[in-house]
Amino acid sequence: MIQTVDISGFGGTYEETCQRMLWRGVKFMEKTKPTKEQAKTGAYSEDVLAHAMTKGEPDVTGAMLNATCWHARYIYVFGYEQWLENAKKNNATIYSYPMSKKKTRL
Repeated sequence: MIQTVDISGFGGTYEETCQRMLWRGVKFMEKTKPTKEQAKTGAYSEDVLAHAMTKGEPDVTGAMLNATCWHARYIYVFGYEQWLENAKKNNATIYSYPMSKKKTRL
């Protein structure tokens, strides 16, 4: 289990898809190692990141992709702990997510 932030506010399969995309995106950036500046400014190819995040996801909306890309970039640039801390300061919903390699496979 990992502490995570509710991205969509919709719950159910919509949020579950967002969470899979989020952690897939974080893993992808950790694997491909863009510079922090590239990730921070969006200079890192949106198409490449989007492709990695949506792999195997049949019904991804633009809103899902935009939100999860933002969160994944934030975690990569500033770190997981700061991401959670900022979410708490902004009264975001924090919950435990069952992290598994199967769910976050690249």
